[in-house]
Amino acid sequence: GLDWSDTGPLARKVTVSVGVAVADASTLEAPGDLIASADRALYAAKAAGRNRVAVDPRAAGSDPLGSLT
Repeated sequence: GLDWSDTGPLARKVTVSVGVAVADASTLEAPGDLIASADRALYAAKAAGRNRVAVDPRAAGSDPLGSLT
């Protein structure tokens, strides 16, 4: 495990950035396309700041998470 004994209280803060990708199996050309979409979304979340969730900017117009926001 990690030794947190001498890091102080500020060093214990954890942040999370999440990239969301959505694919329709009937239109997915290759599994790598879904991974690339998730990767783009992850970098968009990281660029937006800490503790962010982002959908692939190329697919954002479809609003796959519309029911959650």
